[in-house]
Amino acid sequence: MSSFTGLLYKKKFLNESLCFLFSIFLILLSEQTFGKSISNADRKILSAAINGNSRLAKKALQQGASVHARDPLEENFGETPLHKVAFNNDVEFLRFLLSEGADPNLSDERGEITAVYRLSLESVSALLGAKADPYLETTSGINPAVLAADLCSIPLLQILKKAGVDLNRLRERFISIFYRSAGV
Repeated sequence: MSSFTGLLYKKKFLNESLCFLFSIFLILLSEQTFGKSISNADRKILSAAINGNSRLAKKALQQGASVHARDPLEENFGETPLHKVAFNNDVEFLRFLLSEGADPNLSDERGEITAVYRLSLESVSALLGAKADPYLETTSGINPAVLAADLCSIPLLQILKKAGVDLNRLRERFISIFYRSAGV
């Protein structure tokens, strides 16, 4: 009788072990661990944007990559190649993506827009030239004019003014740009 009990125990232990291993397998394959699945071409264009490799980006686009591919990793908040290039302040790559049809008004999952990533004169000029909405705000209420005023960047404010931005216009939260930057 004891051998029969031992056999049942081993079988129960084996079943519990298999269930445990299977649950670990499911956790490892979940979206939270590896992110949402995307095509290899989209992975290439995102990698190219991170590394500043425009040649790889051209190849990825020829293979069917989207200029609006979203980074699947949770910690990258669904950034597009344009977000990554703007963050790295690679203006030539930024212009290339815009010429390929990248939308300068797309926001990531946090509501951040490319026009406020690493704000530089050249990148803002390129984005405005590609019809970026200068009044578009992030979820935290920041737009290029607000950020330029906060940074006291007169050249950037001049570029925005030349592009037709009304610096006295009230923002969504009914506060003028300069009133906010003055900290009143």
